[in-house]
Amino acid sequence: MNIYPHELELLIDNIIIKMKKDNYKPDLILGLTRGGLIPAVRISHLLDIPMQAVNKDMYSLHTLASESIYTNIRNVLVVDDINDTGKTLEEVMGFLLCNSSLIGKYAVIIENKASLFKGVDYFGMAIDKSVNPCWVNFPWERK
Repeated sequence: MNIYPHELELLIDNIIIKMKKDNYKPDLILGLTRGGLIPAVRISHLLDIPMQAVNKDMYSLHTLASESIYTNIRNVLVVDDINDTGKTLEEVMGFLLCNSSLIGKYAVIIENKASLFKGVDYFGMAIDKSVNPCWVNFPWERK
């Protein structure tokens, strides 16, 4: 399954529409490397919210949570390209719940209904990989 640039814009718009409907405006957007960076930057620009790139490892999250410039940050939006198996978002959620004062909501371009992680708050499009086990190709992945 290929996601083309014009489709990506529409999927990001879907996320923003849902956020606005909820009156949700985070203090900071966390873009998970690598796939979450492009959608996180786009959401950041459209909503005029600061964005920080963060590796999916716990050291990067711990460093971010402890940095003094983020002491007034409470609500973060964690952005990734896809909630595929749920492993990455489970790890991030576990860290935020146990090791920081940050409260996270989660946004992905593609939500896999078959994922073990059920905490995605905002998504551009849902698929069910248990029915159609396709690979999703994003514009930044094509060579």
